Formats: sequence, structure tokens, C-alpha cells
Amino acid sequence: MINFLLYLVESGICLGLLYLIYTIFLSKETFFRTNRLYLLFSIPISFIIPLINMPSPFLTAPAMEPRFLSAPVSGMPTQSLGIVGLVLIVYFLGVVFFLLRFGYKIVQLSTLIRKYGYQKCGKLNLVYIEEDTAPFSFFNYFFLNKSNISQHDLLRIIDHELVHINQHHTIDLIVIELLTIVEWFNPFVRPYKKSIKETHEYLADNQVISQGCSRAKYQLLIFEQHVGMNLFEFVNNFNHSLIKRRITMMTKGKSKSWAKSKFLLMVPVICFLVLAFANPRPASSTDNAMMNPEGKTIALDEADPPIKIEEQKTSKEAQHKKQEELMKKEQELKELYAKTDDPEKKKMIKDKLAEIQKAKKKEGWEENGPITISEKEYVDTTKKIKTLLDNTEDPKKQKELKAKLKDLQEMKTKGLVKPTNINYEKEAQILKEMYEKEKDPEKKKLIKEKLAKLKEMAAKEKANKKGK
Repeated sequence: MINFLLYLVESGICLGLLYLIYTIFLSKETFFRTNRLYLLFSIPISFIIPLINMPSPFLTAPAMEPRFLSAPVSGMPTQSLGIVGLVLIVYFLGVVFFLLRFGYKIVQLSTLIRKYGYQKCGKLNLVYIEEDTAPFSFFNYFFLNKSNISQHDLLRIIDHELVHINQHHTIDLIVIELLTIVEWFNPFVRPYKKSIKETHEYLADNQVISQGCSRAKYQLLIFEQHVGMNLFEFVNNFNHSLIKRRITMMTKGKSKSWAKSKFLLMVPVICFLVLAFANPRPASSTDNAMMNPEGKTIALDEADPPIKIEEQKTSKEAQHKKQEELMKKEQELKELYAKTDDPEKKKMIKDKLAEIQKAKKKEGWEENGPITISEKEYVDTTKKIKTLLDNTEDPKKQKELKAKLKDLQEMKTKGLVKPTNINYEKEAQILKEMYEKEKDPEKKKLIKEKLAKLKEMAAKEKANKKGK
């Protein structure tokens, strides 16, 4: 769920940055069709960019901890989970609110159609209403109040709304409504919706004037229809609060063709956002490598530093991981040596194998055999990893923890988990002394249960030894 919230924030940032580019460089240009396409395509692009899972060419993360027993044993912080849960509840309450609001608007329109009916007029379904609202369209339904509208003005208004219908502007508005439901918290969504509606009106105004309508009369008609009218939200209104900008845009000269190059600003912005949300590369000790037929990377560059083993004492887990990686690399090199015919590569592989042998002798691995862990360590570690797995929802963390469990299981299969040597008599004596000193009945009961379990384990081990 944390990843989901992070995804929403990242997509919101993408949408906001792309909208800022539109506001600063493109909103005042007269390329209305291109502006509409820019605004519409910015929405899916904003949701796709955070999903691009590519390594960053600039940022590097610290090298991954060894898979075996590298996870912390502490549980997930309940406070942070509580905050995340609260944020999720608030978010989904907002989604429900805006979803219901969207549904209510659809119901309003359906109610008007059922209440007043409609008349077929070519592509249009005319709905004559009595409500004191400006003319508006929704798909091919055209709603208007005919009072105080001359026949000539009505034709101009119909021409205007036909542009909205023919260019499917209602689909744009539905997309914006869905965006509002998903990203209601994003401060850029409301101005984004306003800009798309504004672009729709510019397209319709430009089309009506290009059909021969007098610019001055059309501007007067817009003003007259705007005064004293209530607006119906979530539709293409013939007139709305952006009337001043519409009239200004009608009198503005066409933008020069070179201004279209401003739309190319979208490309570097998208590249920047992709890199900004890219995953940091894990630090790698070998930059120059050769791929064997299985796709595994084997370092073969002569410039590679010799293999070094830390001289300080390490934990059993770290030693096991180091040995496991070294043996794996040794096996890969042997396979590659058998498959290559290049004398130079064979020599390089032999040198690497010799370095591995020196490292193994230095640690005494050949004499001592594989590193083992006790059965108690195995049980305790398995329990802790399973607890962490139950308490995390992060897919990457879950994958990492499952890999650790698999490593532990492999150790047990290979016989690297040795039974814990317990002095049962000594442990029983300690528990008996504790039992005698303890006065709390509950604690005495627990100690008694431990004694019984200890006797059971001792009997089991004795039986195993006899069986062997």
C-alpha cells in the first residue's frame, strides 16, 4: 500500500510538471487542436512514467546485503503502519466522494432528458428545458432554454455546440472527471480541467467564425448569453466564466509556425521525469564482465583487482555467504573454461581459479569443510524471517525474505544444520532451582511446562542416538 501511495504522488508530480510546461509555454498559442492533444496525452503519460522500472544511470544504491540472514529481526513499526492506514482511509474517502459526485451529475442529466424529452435534429438530440441555465451539450444531447434567443442567434449557438459534439469533447470531460476521482488531492487537477474546457471553447469559437459569422456579433452573442445565466457543471457550456479569455483569443492573431516547436519541450521533461523516478543501480564491483551462455556475468578483465578475503573474524552467516558466492563463481568459471576455445580466455580463467583456491586455503575452508549452523540458530532465524514476511506488504522485501528462507532450507537439505548440543541435566537442574524459588503460580506453571518439554527433547535425542 505504501508503494501505491508513492505511485499516486509520483504520477501527480508528473501531471503537475507537464501542466506547468503547458501553462508557461503553450496556453497562449492559437494551436488549439495541438493544445488539446497535449493536455489529453499528458494524463496517460503521467501514469505510465512512474511504472517504468529502469535502473538510474546516475544514482547508485549501496550494495545489497547478503541474502542469507541479512534482514533485521525487529518487527515492522506499528506507528508508521498506523499513519499509512490513516492516509489510505482519507484517500479512499475522497475517491468515494468524487465518484458519488460524478454519478450525481450523470443522474441530473438523465433526469432532464426524462423530464423534458428530446427532438431529433440531424446529429443533435434537442432538449428544451425551462431551467435558467446557459445552453450546453453532453455527447449528442443539446440542452437549451429558448427564451430571449432569436432564430439567428440560436443557429450560431447550435453551430457552436455541434463542434463540441463532432469533436467528442464530452469524452475529454469524462476523462478529466475520472482523473479527478483518482487524484482528487492533486492541486493541479482543477486548473487542468479548466484548461481543457477553455481549449474546447477556443476550438468551437474558431470553427464558428471560420464559417462566416461576424466576429463582433458573435462576441456580443457570447456576452449576452453569459449575463444572468446559471452554469451547469460537467458539460460543454456555450458560455462560462472564461468569456474574457475567449473574446481575447478571438482577436489575437495566429501564432507563428515556429511556435509549434515549443511542444517538443515535452520530450526533455518526460526524459527528466523517467530519470527522476528511476531505481538506483545496485553498486557493482565488476564493471567489465563477460556473459556466459546461461546469461550469468563472469568477471574476466585483467584490470580486475585480485580476490581479497577480509582477515577479521566474521560471523558464521557472513562466512557461509562468502563461501557460497566463491564456490558459485568457481563453478561458473569451470563451466566457462570447458566451453571456450580461446587460449587467452582459458589463461585468464585459470588465473581466476587459482586466486579462488588461494582464498579458500587462506580461510581454511578446504580443510574445515562447509560452514554449518546449529539447529537452534536455524529454528530461531526461520521464525524471525517468517514473522517479518507476515508483517510486510512490500513485494521486493517479500521476495528477499523468501529467498532467505530458501537458503536456509537448502542448508538443511545439504546437512549444514547441525543438532544443538544441549546439556539436558544441567538445564533441568537450573529450571528446578527456578521452580523452587518462584512464588508466582503462573510462572511456576510455565517453568514446569519447560521442564516437561526439556525431558521430551532429551528422550528424543537419546532415541535418535540409539537408532544411529
